[in-house]
Amino acid sequence: MKKINKIIFNFLKISISVLIISLLIYKIGFNTIVNTFKSYNLLYLIPIFLIHSMVIVVESINIYLLLRSQKNYVGYFKLLKFHFLSWSLGFFLLGKIGQFSIVPLLEKENVVIGKSSAIILVDKVSTLFVYSVFGYFGLLIIFPELFIQLTAMSIAILFAFLVFVFLHKKISYMIRSYILKKYHQIFKGFIATIKNIITKAQLTLLFNIFLTVVNLMILSSVFYLIFISLGYNINPLYVFLITPIGPIISYLPISFGGIGVREISVILLYSQLGVPASIVFTTYLISTIMVYVIASLGIFLFFDEFKDMKKIICR
Repeated sequence: MKKINKIIFNFLKISISVLIISLLIYKIGFNTIVNTFKSYNLLYLIPIFLIHSMVIVVESINIYLLLRSQKNYVGYFKLLKFHFLSWSLGFFLLGKIGQFSIVPLLEKENVVIGKSSAIILVDKVSTLFVYSVFGYFGLLIIFPELFIQLTAMSIAILFAFLVFVFLHKKISYMIRSYILKKYHQIFKGFIATIKNIITKAQLTLLFNIFLTVVNLMILSSVFYLIFISLGYNINPLYVFLITPIGPIISYLPISFGGIGVREISVILLYSQLGVPASIVFTTYLISTIMVYVIASLGIFLFFDEFKDMKKIICR
């Protein structure tokens, strides 16, 4: 029954993505989008591809440093290979669980599941934090009239985080007793690793946040270059502040990989700056195509590791 419900839920997510994209194409105009796409300057293709690939490199450095802070010494280039594969799978599997597929690969390198899961989670939370902060300022600049609502929401989130930190022992017990349940032994070290990173590896955590900001700059430069390649000049600061909103929306379990919901959101934001919907839609279309090309390349290059991963999961 659970399997059937999951299939139905995933089908609905894909349907929502298809429906929203279809409505956007209808609203903007198919011919308008095609003509905008034709204006793309192919000279930008390789630079954009290389810059986009740098996102994976920087993310791998973050995970590498977090692992070292917990005395797990996995070679960087091996970790880069593992992360590239898990990152690639994340775009083909429904939800973002695919990016946690690095966990069984790290188990091969003697990193226990509980510790590796905690490290990946800390890295994801760090990314969400950085993207939320810059996304907040982006929304403030675009919608200054929402200052009170956005500030109140931010204070509420900060308060919830402080409560979490204050009650971390009780929450830790609840996670072990009710959430992990029978998987407690498998995830042994999960809570301890998170606590250790927060209390004893603050410098690594701060550097993780710094590198995440750098990664956001890299990602926003990709979108900026695509805008330029389409012949549209835009203030790069606006691109930098709007870029993090897309990935945040992608985490909402509404559509397949956030496709559709992300596009309609950024079109709304850029429209406040006077950017035509056809330009924004085509920009994100080109970016999405490029991401899936890179992800396909990752699975193709490291298919042997993918087979190893399946063997470990099926044990």
